[in-house]
Amino acid sequence: MRSALRMVDSPSKDRAPGFGRRTPAADPVTGELYLDLKGLKCPMPALRTRKALAEAACGTRLVVSCTDPMSVIDIPHLAAETGNVFEGREVTDGVITFRLRKTCAPKTSAPKSAAPKTGA
Repeated sequence: MRSALRMVDSPSKDRAPGFGRRTPAADPVTGELYLDLKGLKCPMPALRTRKALAEAACGTRLVVSCTDPMSVIDIPHLAAETGNVFEGREVTDGVITFRLRKTCAPKTSAPKSAAPKTGA
């Protein structure tokens, strides 16, 4: 029983490095981070993308691949909410690929009104 589980969990030798991993894999040539989130359902693609962006260096491009249809709403919203740049998306054979860029400056919130509201 144990050996059968080990065989199922072991990575295939014909897969590219980083394939099927839930942590970002860096491309040594371009410096882009690739995040394979295929098969995860809402809200996991957005949460994993948020974590990867938080850990990425400023200016890094994050390429996220997922299959969750809700991600077309969640991931662009996440980029706007966190102040990062949403560069676009592509859909190929049911796989949605997003490109985001980590910004260096933290998102600034809107200034609050200095005058208190009066009720009467």
